[in-house]
Amino acid sequence: MSIKVILFANYREIVGSKEVEINSPLSTVQEVVNELTGKFPALIPFLYHEGELKRYVNILVNGVTIKDTGGLITPVSDGNEIKVFPPVSGG
Repeated sequence: MSIKVILFANYREIVGSKEVEINSPLSTVQEVVNELTGKFPALIPFLYHEGELKRYVNILVNGVTIKDTGGLITPVSDGNEIKVFPPVSGG
């Protein structure tokens, strides 16, 4: 299974790349995030607080926010594209 993870802003800076390809048999967004933080542990404090995904972290699977599809238990499949955004602000 191959899943493309696209990172934005400081997440991209931490990983050193805008895109990470994950080739593992994964079935949920949680498993993808675990694989990503396993490869790049410096992401953990930016994504999690006390073991929970920070509420302002935005994750989309194929353009749809996981907040609308079951959160971290949202299913993933081969060829999915996952985007991970930090909080966005501006004026």
